[in-house]
Amino acid sequence: MIPKPEKPLMPYTRYSREVWDKVKPSNPDLKLWEIGKIIGGMCQDLTDEEKQEYLNEYEAKKRTVELDPEEIAPEIAQADERTCKRQERTEKEVAEQAGCSQQHRSSGGASGSKQRRGKER
Repeated sequence: MIPKPEKPLMPYTRYSREVWDKVKPSNPDLKLWEIGKIIGGMCQDLTDEEKQEYLNEYEAKKRTVELDPEEIAPEIAQADERTCKRQERTEKEVAEQAGCSQQHRSSGGASGSKQRRGKER
């Protein structure tokens, strides 16, 4: 017997988990809530189409929880494929966001010098 899948993550939570490991190394001196603030801003900057993808995946995975486990395999595979494609776009976004953060902090004194030293490693 196939176990029933877990409840799906809300769209913002899923987005946050996808980008957290990319944002944190780019901003090692920031507190957790500051990183959360950056991610929140990144999420708000997503296009309506990108936001809709997260919502569609949530809805698809939510339906799979309600379906018979034998029926869910194709839906999960489709959602996973969309996640991989979106992950590639997210990596590009994070790289662009990291560039903005570094420029902002480089004018901020000591934290800017820490960032530059971290880059040389």
